[in-house]
Amino acid sequence: MSVDVPGAASTEALGINAAGQIVGDYFNSRMHGFQLDGGAFASIDVPGAVRTSARSVNSAGQIVGLYDTSLARPSHGFLYVAGSFTPIDVPGARSTVASGINAAGQVVGYYEDGTGLHDFRKDERGVYTTVDIPGAIFTLASGINNTGEIVGRYRDDGGLHGFVYASGLYQSLNVPGADSTTAWDVNALGQVVGSYTGPVPGQHGYLYSGGMFSTIDVDASGALGTAALGINDAGEIVGG
Repeated sequence: MSVDVPGAASTEALGINAAGQIVGDYFNSRMHGFQLDGGAFASIDVPGAVRTSARSVNSAGQIVGLYDTSLARPSHGFLYVAGSFTPIDVPGARSTVASGINAAGQVVGYYEDGTGLHDFRKDERGVYTTVDIPGAIFTLASGINNTGEIVGRYRDDGGLHGFVYASGLYQSLNVPGADSTTAWDVNALGQVVGSYTGPVPGQHGYLYSGGMFSTIDVDASGALGTAALGINDAGEIVGG
């Protein structure tokens, strides 16, 4: 099923919860966030922002994402609950992006400071924790499930890799034969979705489940690439 905001030049679905609510962003003169619920689209725009993107929605309908207050940026994260926005900014960071939220209200994402890009987790008490992969050039968290498993991507001298972080341990995710792999989201079953490039030309989506990778390519005329960006506990997948 295609997800297209009426009248938009482009639409990208980024997250889905257990109720089937979908969030993402669309472009129409500028970038806006959206929520799709019961077949109805609603725009999500942080007041005063020039760009808003909704990245993830949990089972309670709480939404996180990013916004910019100027074209020069930097970005700020946000939490959107019942029509109210709350900024999410890692203390001391130049910019913050909130990428994932679970049922407990734990938020993950990444931030930039004077030393580079780092991932973060904000717990339900509002405490921020940075957990970077040792030796990585950067670590970016993008999703968190209800058991606290975190997925994302990192770069080292060998290229771009996906990762799963659980119980203090990192596991690299690399699609066999791929030039690069990114992990975007994870559900309560530990199923991971993401994207990869190579060896077949173009970008491809994937599902990682039970230790096995399955490619996801949209079978549509003119499709040049596919990215699987969100998965819920029922195994429903959204992307672009």
